[in-house]
Amino acid sequence: MVTEAIKIGQITNLEISSPNDVRFSQGVNSITKYSLTVLTKHENKRKGFILKKRGYLIDLHQYNGFAMLKYYPRHLKDNPNKFKMRGENLGYVLTISQIRGLFWECAKIMKNYLEAYPNNFVGFVGQPDEKDDAQNRRREFAQRASIYNRYVDSLFIPPKFNTSSPKIFEEINLRLIRKIRDKKAPLQLNESQKANYLEFMAQLELTADVHADLMTEVTRLKIYNESDPNLNEL
Repeated sequence: MVTEAIKIGQITNLEISSPNDVRFSQGVNSITKYSLTVLTKHENKRKGFILKKRGYLIDLHQYNGFAMLKYYPRHLKDNPNKFKMRGENLGYVLTISQIRGLFWECAKIMKNYLEAYPNNFVGFVGQPDEKDDAQNRRREFAQRASIYNRYVDSLFIPPKFNTSSPKIFEEINLRLIRKIRDKKAPLQLNESQKANYLEFMAQLELTADVHADLMTEVTRLKIYNESDPNLNEL
């Protein structure tokens, strides 16, 4: 079971102090925070099983012309690696149904944002982690990004919505969503959307110093022409 995400507050740019809370910290105007609860089942010797409440936070980081969404377990809110955690790190594993429920709440927040600001963009990053870089896997792109992309592509579809091509920002595992403003020309941006897209690209350029953190090791080596330490083992 996943409860509905509830808005619990908003932080303005004047109140932001921790760089761990903001990925694109230079241009963020505000962060709207939501909370939800996931009930997970655990074995219990006396009762057979018990249900535990697992809190999650969803943050919508708002900028001029676009927003970025991210979620994480509440108890890890101050952990700099909170976006990289998997079940073995958390001590519990969500079911497929619970993951879908969590994704659905995130999707509702993104949809509501686009309904309120129809000329803006909303996006997300599928953060890579150590499993993407494991010797027996060596993914070029983050597994999270692949999963998020499949889910988003099934929900945000024409004639109301469109998503950026997976190829455009695939190196940093990022995706954008927008409203279709002209149903006769669904691939075209109107003038306001063009201006907002330029705002996004300018902000992306300002944060070039963190792009490497959003890449898998395989992509990072390719982009920055770094030497692969694993070559020393061949």
